[in-house]
Amino acid sequence: MLNDIFNNIAKCRYCDRSFCFDVAENKSSRRGLASSISATCKYCGSSHGSMTSNSVPAGYEVNLRFVYGMRCIGIGKSAAQTFCALMNLPPPPAKFERLYTPIFNALETASSRSMNVVPQYLSVIDPPSSEYSSKLSEIYKRSFSNVR
Repeated sequence: MLNDIFNNIAKCRYCDRSFCFDVAENKSSRRGLASSISATCKYCGSSHGSMTSNSVPAGYEVNLRFVYGMRCIGIGKSAAQTFCALMNLPPPPAKFERLYTPIFNALETASSRSMNVVPQYLSVIDPPSSEYSSKLSEIYKRSFSNVR
């Protein structure tokens, strides 16, 4: 299907021909759900390849998003493997559990930033009082106990 789509919209930049590409996935370069796809001109042999996902410090974006999605719905690696098999997807990333750390760090940073603005909102609603610190620490503890 990708081959048909690609051939209908692209021209080879070297030989200027249309309908000349073979599009293929390099299965040995799979990284979880990210793959390498290359388009090769049948006439001049020029080739261009690219990964199907952007690279991020933790690996590939599609894998990070997949693990985050699985965590959000409360399932782990075993269920993710079953899901991928049922959906005819490549297997999930081998370092599934190692992707928890960057997700947790991002959630912790977002939680901390949002908690830093709470006193400003509270002071607009209600003048400052001595109860603020106990209220804030209770909210802060609750927000992080739900993340872990």
